[in-house]
Amino acid sequence: MSSRFNYARLAGLVIVIGGILRFALAAISHVGGDACWHAAVSRFMALNLEIPLFQAFGGGRDVFWAPPLFHFVSAAFYKLFGIFGPEAAEFGLKMVSPLFGTLTLVFVYLIAKRLFSSKIAFFATIFMAFIPIHLYYSSLAFVEAFVTFFVAGSVYFMLEKRVLLSGIFFGLAMLSKQNALFTFPLLLLMLFWGFKGKELLKSSAVFIAACLSTGIWWFVRNTVHLGNPFWPFLYSIIGGTIVPQGSEVTFSVLHIFNPAHVLQAYLSLFGVPLGSASLLFGYSLPLKPVLLSGWFIATLIFSLPLIIGMLTLKKGPAKLLYFWIAFNAAGLLLYIMNLNAAYTRLVLPVFPALAVFWALGFEKLMRTRAAKISVLVFSAIIFCFAAAEFAKSAIASGTWSAYDEDFAWVRENTPEESLFYYHGQCLSYNIARHSDSNPGKGYDFVWINEEFPVEPGAALNATILDDFRNHSLVYSNENTGTQIYQLHK
Repeated sequence: MSSRFNYARLAGLVIVIGGILRFALAAISHVGGDACWHAAVSRFMALNLEIPLFQAFGGGRDVFWAPPLFHFVSAAFYKLFGIFGPEAAEFGLKMVSPLFGTLTLVFVYLIAKRLFSSKIAFFATIFMAFIPIHLYYSSLAFVEAFVTFFVAGSVYFMLEKRVLLSGIFFGLAMLSKQNALFTFPLLLLMLFWGFKGKELLKSSAVFIAACLSTGIWWFVRNTVHLGNPFWPFLYSIIGGTIVPQGSEVTFSVLHIFNPAHVLQAYLSLFGVPLGSASLLFGYSLPLKPVLLSGWFIATLIFSLPLIIGMLTLKKGPAKLLYFWIAFNAAGLLLYIMNLNAAYTRLVLPVFPALAVFWALGFEKLMRTRAAKISVLVFSAIIFCFAAAEFAKSAIASGTWSAYDEDFAWVRENTPEESLFYYHGQCLSYNIARHSDSNPGKGYDFVWINEEFPVEPGAALNATILDDFRNHSLVYSNENTGTQIYQLHK
């Protein structure tokens, strides 16, 4: 069969298609969730040429702690696209994730080919190109697709024994997001497996020096300013000079025994935002029972090659892949204990390993009598996954667009240094103003909307004004239900 196909060219075609899907999704999507915070920070960096520390960008986050490489690159894109105007600058912010998400597909192909063959590499590329979680997070301004690129690159260069490049890539991964550290033990094992004696000592020194010189400075910065290199995470264990405002303070081993986390992780794997069952089952759809049943069956079928691959591979590169998964699974358990939530995106850097297992299982299906029907079924499932991502993006974007008039009024009629009282992450990005919900701050305006479907947790009614002394209504939109009050000090 291999003589009939040029798998490298086929993989190239998959990468091109996967890239087109990611850029197209990014183009039609409206930034939402954590991506709002990252985009707002990136814009601030671009406009002010400084790294924020105690500026409020929404979501109760009035401290900037996140490793900043993604924000540096996004700020550069904002500046570059900004040559063509403000709207182009905002568009540029959305292009970082699809670019690095697409480039990750190249490393997935290279890793799988290095471990097995171009045929397996082709199948692995298919998995990574179309698995909904990677499609979703590489089309929005989330950091996960970005850090996955550098982790995959580091693993590939270590396989090639190009230790310096592997160390640089891993340092950049550290500078992208803390969860990159879950793969560090794997890279140390790869050093141990690949080198012996003095060569091992030399290679280890080069790798660690490259990692530290590239990525450690941010963790030192957080230790100096916040008293915890990983702040706000592990605050209950390490502590810090500032108490986090979110769930990071509720560390408990018991969180991992919550059965709801299994469903959350599974739903997130197949593109449900945050793995939220309420979003999946609460949304109004025609023929909802039929569609949800079909979707669930499709996810099970798509998972089958992964299960087959993991059950059958016992030798050769198996230990590399299993250790890769095990270290990241341990990291996810740590996050669950810290956050009491199973965000599968936090282990997106392990998906190249899952892609290889899936490819091995799919290759076994291709050697059965059901090969042709399997190609048709999986092609149909992939098409449906991609269509669902576009439908989801279009619906979300349309919902956000309904409030464009409200956002525009704020940008045009309030001082740039204004601070808005608001529960949620996305107002700051949309109005280009700082926002927060922590008490005791000198707020200038209050954004009120009793029904705010884009961020249900941000819905506020007029009773919130009782918390403030003097106020006056300065804007009201009957169509959207938005009211804005100015606070007089």
